[in-house]
Amino acid sequence: MNIRRRSCLPLLLSSLAFAMTLALPATAAENDPTAVAPPSVNISFKPPLRGAPKMRVGGGVRGADTQEVALDVLAPESAGLTTAASPTIYWFLSDTVQESVEIAITDTRSIQDAAQPVLDIQIPGPVQPGVHAVDLSEHGVTLIPGVEYQWFVAVVVDPAQRSKDGLAGGALIRSDDAALGGGADAVALAEAGIWYDAVDTLSRQIESNPGDTESRALRAALLEQVGLEDGAAYDLAQLGG
Repeated sequence: MNIRRRSCLPLLLSSLAFAMTLALPATAAENDPTAVAPPSVNISFKPPLRGAPKMRVGGGVRGADTQEVALDVLAPESAGLTTAASPTIYWFLSDTVQESVEIAITDTRSIQDAAQPVLDIQIPGPVQPGVHAVDLSEHGVTLIPGVEYQWFVAVVVDPAQRSKDGLAGGALIRSDDAALGGGADAVALAEAGIWYDAVDTLSRQIESNPGDTESRALRAALLEQVGLEDGAAYDLAQLGG
């Protein structure tokens, strides 16, 4: 298996289009009982850190059939916010990989000191396609408010040569303004720029009710807005779009 990397960063260091894709002409929707209706509400992510440097990187793996397997973290391009002390983070894999997958989180204040990551776990292969969750509370990880953390997901092809990893990564910051969250729904969270909480809210609704087409359509819209086309396409495919 060959690896195609879109970033050379090491592991421990980064809906208009949707609406056009999802919406169907009225006549087509009326004639096709399986057609997917657009969400009844709109969702719009407004990044609070405008002008911040881009932190997200994406990776891909080429399988035996030469088809690329997309690997992405569900994160905005710059550091995203959460109000949770131990949030749940999500990542996406477009197809099965046989290798193990490693997830790591690093406090950016300690990167130059080569400190141990605050989280470093490994999922043995094979790993199935879809959206995967990592609940930091289950691993005893508590984020410090105002500190930027970088997190990475890597497909580990050769443990002895980590430069061959397929790698994706992003960044998150815990906001100490609890009023930004406070039980708000996903639409309000996205509007307030609380990316990770908005994605988590929608993802939990999908998990608890796989037939919740509204939440899946809204998550697809969020992913499309920040350029995560593979994840958005996956959600749309689950809707039959």
